[in-house]
Amino acid sequence: AALSLSFEGNGNLSPAPTAAGRLQVSTASLQALAAWYKGKAAGALPDSGFSLSANVTSGKASLKLDELQLTLGGANASGILDISTPIDDTHRVEGTLAFDRIDLNGLQPFIDPLEPDELTQQLGDAFARSWRADVRLSAQEALAGPLRLEDLAAGVIIDHGRASIDVADSTYANGRLSGRLAASEEGLAGGGRLELVLKNADLAAALADFGFTGPVPTGRGNV
Repeated sequence: AALSLSFEGNGNLSPAPTAAGRLQVSTASLQALAAWYKGKAAGALPDSGFSLSANVTSGKASLKLDELQLTLGGANASGILDISTPIDDTHRVEGTLAFDRIDLNGLQPFIDPLEPDELTQQLGDAFARSWRADVRLSAQEALAGPLRLEDLAAGVIIDHGRASIDVADSTYANGRLSGRLAASEEGLAGGGRLELVLKNADLAAALADFGFTGPVPTGRGNV
């Protein structure tokens, strides 16, 4: 089956449908699901399974996912999400998700085939949809390029074209790393700003992660 879905609870199918109950959705392959839905393969999606289980409460223009359990590929998350889609206001996503592992490097095979202009256009289109998001993330382990972070606490904010990822705290190279990545209001095409603060870390280990060879400082320090 391309998609398995079950719902146990109460609901109605009026012009303003509502529902309250337990929802479970799963697929063995996102690519197979997209091919079934669109009638053609979707190479932009990872060939991995996906499952979602949550207590759902929906209103006229709102959806709350409580006691959420989410699995995508090898990553598992739990938390809560509030989604609102008012007709005369900005759509919003707010909530908290706790992951066991986040591997941003797994996205690279899907980004590489895209031309820089195409990637910028797709990201720009996403900003133009006028979604607002304020989602708090935590992860026992997070991989991003050469960085392997542990005990990550971060937030993702999108507001009318402005987007930022704020790392409040994490463990890296036996020290503490925090920082912020923010895109301009024009999206990535307009540039951005990156700030990183590394405290009391093993400098030799941190430099080795980025491929530096030869004489390097040893000991602990701040950058």
